[in-house]
Amino acid sequence: MCVGVVGVYAIERLAQLTIQALLDLGAMPAIELRGKRPETYGGIADYLSNKLDLGEDLRRFLRGLAGFRNVLGHGYAENNRGLEEGGI
Repeated sequence: MCVGVVGVYAIERLAQLTIQALLDLGAMPAIELRGKRPETYGGIADYLSNKLDLGEDLRRFLRGLAGFRNVLGHGYAENNRGLEEGGI
């Protein structure tokens, strides 16, 4: 299935917004309980992992999501569209 360039950008944007919403939601208890938001998205991931006792695997997964959100949001990496479209 070929999604096309517009479709790939739409999927990337959806992933970015979904991760952003998860991180923003995760920051809310930190603000309520600690009186401040963690300084980084990785800090939010660590806070959630510790507070919910998620374990090391899920902590790494959440930190990876935070990093991926930064890649998508700030364009830190150039994606290989051929690989992306082949995986869809």
